[in-house]
Amino acid sequence: MNLTQPHLHVWMRTLDGAELANATYDNDVDASLDFLGMARQINKYNAESDLKIEDVYNSLQYGGRGMYAGVPGFVVVVSRCDGGCKSPTWN
Repeated sequence: MNLTQPHLHVWMRTLDGAELANATYDNDVDASLDFLGMARQINKYNAESDLKIEDVYNSLQYGGRGMYAGVPGFVVVVSRCDGGCKSPTWN
């Protein structure tokens, strides 16, 4: 994958800033499905969690840049990147 072109990231981070994963995608559907799977696992004991694939996909399609889900101290994020992204942990 060419990170200078538009793509998507699915990443996880802890409260102290530790980045635990960062996967890149060139397809909104694949990124949405992987994000949803991780978000559901993180929130599986939260009765209020009712995230659907439509919510995730629509957050990327209709002017949005992505979304996040998590619990206190831990978050998973799906985000659109226009290319040329930089991070000390994965570049």
